[in-house]
Amino acid sequence: MKNPYKPQSLRWKLVEGDWADLTPSQIAEVLDCTPQAIHKALRVIEEGGIEVPYVKGRPGRPRKDFESVN
Repeated sequence: MKNPYKPQSLRWKLVEGDWADLTPSQIAEVLDCTPQAIHKALRVIEEGGIEVPYVKGRPGRPRKDFESVN
């Protein structure tokens, strides 16, 4: 699929990059912009029918199941 966004724009970078292991806040840090700009760009891209894989949620250790604590 051809990237429909202007080369080197934020949306273009989001479509072209591999963000599967990063949260929007981490992506913002890499691309030197605000997390809000990333969220807005991702929403526009997804509305256009393009899926950008990224971590939805907060980084850190996975939560333990209640039963596995005992």
